[in-house]
Amino acid sequence: MGSRLALAIIAGIVLAGCDRCASWQADVENLRILEQLDPTAMAKQAIARGDLSVLAVTGAAQRVPGIPDQACAETRIRKRVIDPTPEALCEPEHYRLKRVAADYAERYNTVIRDFRRSKGLPSCDV
Repeated sequence: MGSRLALAIIAGIVLAGCDRCASWQADVENLRILEQLDPTAMAKQAIARGDLSVLAVTGAAQRVPGIPDQACAETRIRKRVIDPTPEALCEPEHYRLKRVAADYAERYNTVIRDFRRSKGLPSCDV
């Protein structure tokens, strides 16, 4: 009886995971696009448009790579989330793409942070 219950629980977790992963497929596809983009050039274009927001990624918690003071970034700088998927990953490719997104955000945010600092705006340096 106990082993049947354990199998039922495991099956439920696996099936829930399949639904979750299917719903994240669009997010994974969007993350692949980041590999084609130059974060420095994109940040400079954003600055030219007057968009000084930074990029955030998620995992166990939301964070803003390249910004030393995360609490400041949370309250003093507008941000956009480029990786909305949580830390629970569906496949090795997803894990790799989450690292791509974090690296992209860090390079992008560094350009934005340096510009904000040069203009006397909150840059959230420690």
